[in-house]
Amino acid sequence: MASLFTQIKSACDFLALSVDEKGTREFVAERAMAFPTFVLIKKELSTFGLKIPGVPATLLVSEGAVVDVWPGAYIGETKEAIESRLQVALPTTERPPD
Repeated sequence: MASLFTQIKSACDFLALSVDEKGTREFVAERAMAFPTFVLIKKELSTFGLKIPGVPATLLVSEGAVVDVWPGAYIGETKEAIESRLQVALPTTERPPD
């Protein structure tokens, strides 16, 4: 996320949503995230019309509408799709263990 934020911060607003309060504060602090992070429990997501296929997920919002959703970590097809759509280069990340 930090790499993506660094590359697009001048072109758009960037924020993180967590669907679980447990561990979020520590996660953000450990990574020194320089963008706003909010906790929004899953049942609240529908209040905002957000349909998230799972977590993690990256959403591109334009003029109040979700225009792209990328499920999963920034690896494989998800990484390639984000790089192509946003014209960025994301670092190579190891696939998390099962």
